[in-house]
Amino acid sequence: VDFEVASLWHRAFVFKAIELSAPFVNAAVSPGGALNLLSLQPKGPPPAAKAADQPLPRIIVGVLRVDQGALSYFDASRRTPFTSRVQPIEFELDDFTTGPEGGHFTFSGVSKRGERLEWHGNASVQPLASSGEFRIQGLRARTVWDYFKDRVGFVVNSGLIDIAGQYRFALRDPIDLQLEISRLASQDLAIRPNAAAEDWISLPQLSVDSVSLDLAQ
Repeated sequence: VDFEVASLWHRAFVFKAIELSAPFVNAAVSPGGALNLLSLQPKGPPPAAKAADQPLPRIIVGVLRVDQGALSYFDASRRTPFTSRVQPIEFELDDFTTGPEGGHFTFSGVSKRGERLEWHGNASVQPLASSGEFRIQGLRARTVWDYFKDRVGFVVNSGLIDIAGQYRFALRDPIDLQLEISRLASQDLAIRPNAAAEDWISLPQLSVDSVSLDLAQ
C-alpha cells in the first residue's frame, strides 16, 4: 500500500497504489444455504438509518491491482454439490474516487476448464453503478448444466458457448439495467434425457446476434 502525504491538502485518503499479490477467496454455501462470507459482517445492531445515509469518506486511488488471484466456490446446498475454481484472476482499477465519477477497471479470469471471462468498464459507488463490456469465451455448456442438473430432466453432454455484450447498471428504485448481447454463439451442443443412451438434440452451430434487454421497459 502506497499512502500519499498529499492526503493532507486533498482532504481525502489518497493512495498512489494498492497491490495484492496472489490473494484467494474460498466461498462456500452450507447445506442450509448460508454463505460463509456473510459471517464476516460486523456483529451487533444495525446502524441507524441516518448513519446509513451519510456519504462515504473521500478516497482517491491511483491504481488498485490484483495479480494472480484465485476464487473457489463450493455449494453444498444442492442435492449434488457444485464446485468451481477461477484462477488466475487479474484485476486493475485506475484513477478511482468515491465520487460519482468512480474509476475505470479491467478484469480477467480463467476457470479450471479453460473458460475465460474478460470484463472492462467504469464503476462508481456513490451511486452504485457500472457500465462496460464483457466477453465470455469457451464456456462449457456442461458447466452450466452441472449447476442446474438436479432441477432438469436432461443431460448436456458437450458444447462450447461464447458471449459478448455491453451493459449499463445503476442501483436505483427500480433497478436500472440495460443489456446488449452483440453475439451469442454455441458449437457442438448435445443434449439427451437422463435415462437415454444417445443424444436426442444435436446443434453443430448456433448463433444469435443483437439481443437487447431493458429491465425498466
